Amino acid sequence: LPHDPELLARIKNTRRLATLSRSEREKELRGAFRAEPEARGKTILLVDDIYTSGATASMASRALLRVGAEAIYVLTVAAGWDLEAKKDPCTETV
Repeated sequence: LPHDPELLARIKNTRRLATLSRSEREKELRGAFRAEPEARGKTILLVDDIYTSGATASMASRALLRVGAEAIYVLTVAAGWDLEAKKDPCTETV
């Protein structure tokens, strides 16, 4: 499996996301990622440490799709409970 960490970069420092609501997380992460044009046409496995609201995975995926990535799959190591939404993140789709 090829590994290319240069295809996606976090270009904006953001506040700590743990205490923010889903909408606040999405707002905070808007414009935080830049994808390289080399992602065009590729199927990408995006690895994230924890899935709570899905905001990080969603915004990173959007950046990759904007440059023409074919498909994005997200793998997370752990899932957290979204207390605001009172939803189990393991049953949601981003």
